[in-house]
Amino acid sequence: MRFTPTPTPTPDFGGTIIRIIGSNQSGGPGDTVFAGRADGRNTSNQTQTLSCVRLAISNPGLFDTVLFSVNGGGRIKGVPASSTRFCFAPIRLPPGAVATFEFFLRFAGGGGSSSQQLADLEITVNRERVRYRRLPAFFGTLSRR
Repeated sequence: MRFTPTPTPTPDFGGTIIRIIGSNQSGGPGDTVFAGRADGRNTSNQTQTLSCVRLAISNPGLFDTVLFSVNGGGRIKGVPASSTRFCFAPIRLPPGAVATFEFFLRFAGGGGSSSQQLADLEITVNRERVRYRRLPAFFGTLSRR
């Protein structure tokens, strides 16, 4: 008789976005504005590894730069796209820990408005993907004046 181990299932949700701070601002060319913040809590009983986040931008041509920071660390600079992915040195989140994600956008030329949302978190436990409740997290609408 051959024994095949059953993989340990990853919980449906290993965390929750517990706070969303949106932004409905306007700015001119070259202005950098706060686009949004989300706090995510590890609600599982296992340490999680966070390595990437993805910001969705409905009108990326309105901006020339997107800035991201996690847990108040240095800002990572990126090029706005409809789906902008930021990866960084993995961060370990023990059970109950909270990670804070902040986004800023710098207006380019042109007019219009754009909505933003934290679309996804790349979090794993033992290399298995973990999902968080309340994603995507809508941040609001930024307008070019």
